[in-house]
Order: sequence, then structure tokens, then C-alpha cells
Amino acid sequence: MPELEDKSSPTLFDEIGGYEKIKDLVNQFYDLMELDSQFSELRKVHPKELDSSREKLTMFLSGWTGGPNLYIEK
Repeated sequence: MPELEDKSSPTLFDEIGGYEKIKDLVNQFYDLMELDSQFSELRKVHPKELDSSREKLTMFLSGWTGGPNLYIEK
């Protein structure tokens, strides 16, 4: 019998600090990708403008960490 999820425990989303903290982490990731030449190959697979990529990753990580499923909803 599968275990039921304990809804009273904080999620990773909560422990990280919620949506704004995830957004900050995503922005740091993309900022570093643009500034550090070590990540040039990774940068090449992204569009020139990163606004949409930043938004999509933030929405995805929100749901993946146990917060609102913004990526799926959109």
C-alpha cells in the first residue's frame, strides 16, 4: 500500500523560501551562464533573449519543488 503524502510537512518550495526565492535562484543561474565563459556551450542552446527561459524555469521549479504547478497550468 503506498504511503500517503504528509501535507503538514513543509515542501522544498517552502524551505527554499517560495516563488520569489526560486526566481532569484533562476536569475542567478542565467546571469552566471551569460557572464562565465565556462558556460558558453550551455548558453548557445538558449535563445538570444532569456526572459522566456527565465520565466519557464521559474514556473517549472515552483511545481517541481512542491509549490504551485505554474508550468503545467500555463
